[in-house]
Amino acid sequence: MCGNIAKHNFLRLNRVASQLQEVLTKQNVVIDIGEALLTLEDLYEKMREIFSYHSSTIAESLNDIRWGIYEYLKPEFRAIVTCTSSTTLTTLTWNSRGSVTGI
Repeated sequence: MCGNIAKHNFLRLNRVASQLQEVLTKQNVVIDIGEALLTLEDLYEKMREIFSYHSSTIAESLNDIRWGIYEYLKPEFRAIVTCTSSTTLTTLTWNSRGSVTGI
């Protein structure tokens, strides 16, 4: 919902307002489409605040996953790759798989 609110202008938000209306109806809160449209801006701001608050935790978790994958694959990479470096060219030689050269 928040992605659509950010992406579309106010005139194209009837579908999002209807979705909000459905969500609130499931929570036993009944509002008409006009109230749903008026509520969208407040919903968007509140969700942005929540995301801003949690964004550093999300970024840290994603970095931990990335680092975990790196640490997991590092021994495998070192076991099969020999790296030779010169001033202009780095050559990666794959044990029993030929060689690959790159900059």
